[in-house]
Amino acid sequence: AVLGFPYEADRLANGNTLISDGFNRRVIEVNPAGEIVWQYPGLVETTFDVEWVHNATSGVDLFTHIHRPVDDGSGRTYPLVVLVPGGSGNGGMFHGYANALATEGIIAVHFDPDGRGLSTNGGTYTTEDYCGHIQQDGLKAVLDNAIDHPATDRNAVGILSRSYGITMASGMLARYPDQPPVRWLL
Repeated sequence: AVLGFPYEADRLANGNTLISDGFNRRVIEVNPAGEIVWQYPGLVETTFDVEWVHNATSGVDLFTHIHRPVDDGSGRTYPLVVLVPGGSGNGGMFHGYANALATEGIIAVHFDPDGRGLSTNGGTYTTEDYCGHIQQDGLKAVLDNAIDHPATDRNAVGILSRSYGITMASGMLARYPDQPPVRWLL
């Protein structure tokens, strides 16, 4: 492994060595044979898909990115987090963060709410709902779509909102309790 200098290392009780580079960009655990057995950021291979999720309330197709670990055919399921933008922003702000979550074995979804970014039905829908009922219903549609994926662990679903996005997220959860089954909100 190539590490930046300076770096720090500590021998662990299991005989492995924990190493972090001096710029706090990488932490690895190396076994006595010199093989990396764990590292942060993670090593899970990822992929992302663009999907268009229909919000029946507004009639808008929502531009959605789904970042997930590459399917190894094992039938394994992964926790899901949906990232809700704040203010009048779109989901593009989460692209790098969502990919980083996927490298840790988490399905991460970000989207453009109704009337924002690419969720405008070709520029014909530009209504801003300010995280109200229309955009809350869009978030529910995005969640329902992501939960239906066979790789999603339905018992490990959460929402991470940013700033004013809490209005969209908490409003959706209040209007649709346990439909879908969201376990946490940050």
